Amino acid sequence: MKRILALAGVAVLVLMYVLTLIFALSGSENYFGMMMGSIAATIIIPIFLYAFLLVYKAVKRDPDEEEILTDQNGPESDNNEKL
Repeated sequence: MKRILALAGVAVLVLMYVLTLIFALSGSENYFGMMMGSIAATIIIPIFLYAFLLVYKAVKRDPDEEEILTDQNGPESDNNEKL
């Protein structure tokens, strides 16, 4: 699943680069606005995707990882309570 999403992301980025080139070379009167929008999307979309990935990792905890953390902290916290 991750590989498919990564390939889709690469395809979207390549498409945005191609559109930026097409907009820059087109003779349309709105080329500058379209080109600047495409450049902005090329920068902003990966930043948002990275931010969503960070939030997803923070929200979704791996149960095995939590067991490891509690096992490491468990005996020490028991010893501190007895003192």
